[in-house]
Amino acid sequence: MYLCGPATSVHFSNCYPGNVYVGIRFKPGGFPAFYGVPLINLVDQIVEFEDTQLKYLLDVDESLPSRLDNYFLARKRSDYTVTTIADAIYRSKGRISVDLLARECNVSNRTLERYFYNNMGIGPKEFINIVRFHQTLLALEKGYPRGQLVKIAAKLGYYDQSHFIKEVKKRTGSAPSAIGPINSFF
Repeated sequence: MYLCGPATSVHFSNCYPGNVYVGIRFKPGGFPAFYGVPLINLVDQIVEFEDTQLKYLLDVDESLPSRLDNYFLARKRSDYTVTTIADAIYRSKGRISVDLLARECNVSNRTLERYFYNNMGIGPKEFINIVRFHQTLLALEKGYPRGQLVKIAAKLGYYDQSHFIKEVKKRTGSAPSAIGPINSFF
């Protein structure tokens, strides 16, 4: 079993014929609620992960989702503040500053950073950027013409065309003109 830490740029995996892959994707800040492991050292990393109990649950059949739900509900340690903060970022669609987010959540910027690094592996600014970029992809999925990428980017808070192009290349490995349907990235 492998654990893929928070990804800040595009990653690809090989799928080999005859193998079965099961992926468990946690909401931002969710993994530490079950395992208590800070994610800061796992950003953009894939490491071997040992959870013997989980390994035995992974027989692929129709009851797998139910087994996983029961397993993780029994493991949950507590409700982390960072998930509430992440929800605020989602509601803002990534158009919120770290300062404003800290004020709205009644914590200092430093406390906010600690929450994020320990529970998500990345800082709040990086997470805000990821959410904002995801909104760009959603806008494309809704049918905005590709020729309007720069207009979409400006509407979503990118400073200029150069800033937008760098962000697209970082997140997808491709130029903006090569962005395909959202399902190819998420």
